[in-house]
Amino acid sequence: MIEVGEYVRLDDGTVGKYKINKNYFDVVETNIAEIGFDIEKDVIKHSKNIIDLIEVGDYVNGERIFATDNRINDNGEKVVLAENYSEWTDDGVLANKDIKSIVTKKQFANIEYRLEE
Repeated sequence: MIEVGEYVRLDDGTVGKYKINKNYFDVVETNIAEIGFDIEKDVIKHSKNIIDLIEVGDYVNGERIFATDNRINDNGEKVVLAENYSEWTDDGVLANKDIKSIVTKKQFANIEYRLEE
């Protein structure tokens, strides 16, 4: 059961925070707008921790994620690993508190323009 305040990842690639339930209309608050969804059909994952929704191929803080396999840092926090890291990470390691933005691989594919060969 999804609780108000949890993060959700929808089938269309949207990631947001579950905000309210208006009887038959569920709302996710994203950085763009509030959207409705079908809990049974559209929700792929949900969690109180945003890091649990990240998948390999997603972009976190502009960096592509290449590992999400339940790694734990020295502080006992779950972490993911970024391919190209910068000074704000420790060898490409991102914990829940480090996450500022996410673009899912599905969202990226939807806006990507590919040149014909």
